[in-house]
Amino acid sequence: MFLTDAPADLGQFRAVNLSLGQIELLPEGGGSPVALNATAVKVNLLDLTHTAMALGVRESVPAGRYCRVRLKINSIELLLSDGGRENADLPARGVLTLIPRNCIQVASAAVVHL
Repeated sequence: MFLTDAPADLGQFRAVNLSLGQIELLPEGGGSPVALNATAVKVNLLDLTHTAMALGVRESVPAGRYCRVRLKINSIELLLSDGGRENADLPARGVLTLIPRNCIQVASAAVVHL
């Protein structure tokens, strides 16, 4: 899974640090979520203005259809241009569920990029 960010008012922030605790694929029809990362992922979103970074890699994801991706956010830290620092409120209590236009099909022994 890759993460990217749209340009923001770069003059206002020195950094927008996001800490993701868990990235999960949710199987169609229920079942146990499949974690894509073993440890927290920390990234400055401003570094992703014109690029993307891999968030999670996992071998042996069970074959099937996954129709949701769940992101569990630990924190969002804002470093302001004036030297200040703030912790942003977490959206949706820190749990975001992404619904792709099309379900993600994982075939046995295949590589899938999200």
